[in-house]
Amino acid sequence: MILADIEPICEQKKEDFVNVIHEGMVTNINWEEKLDLNHLNQNDKTKLLTLLDRYKSVFAQSVSDLGSCDIVQHEINLTGKLPIRQKPYRVPYALKSEMKHQINTLLDAGIIQP
Repeated sequence: MILADIEPICEQKKEDFVNVIHEGMVTNINWEEKLDLNHLNQNDKTKLLTLLDRYKSVFAQSVSDLGSCDIVQHEINLTGKLPIRQKPYRVPYALKSEMKHQINTLLDAGIIQP
């Protein structure tokens, strides 16, 4: 059974990989609220927080802050011509509203398409 084919890596253009960004979205980020740093000693925690603060412009604060890239066309090569069919899983009723909210957030951000 063949699971995958190995192909050479394509040549990349010398340009920025992210070609759509949202400017002006960087605000002060309270990393200690967002991350669990209790496993670090104080010296390591300080170094990490300094590093994260220095490069805070590369982190997305929300799904809508994510950039996009259309330089490389993604392909999934299947081993056969028939699509893989699988029965859809039911979503529990208690989670349906959250699922719809997450899907609408991704649609609004342009990450997924209908």
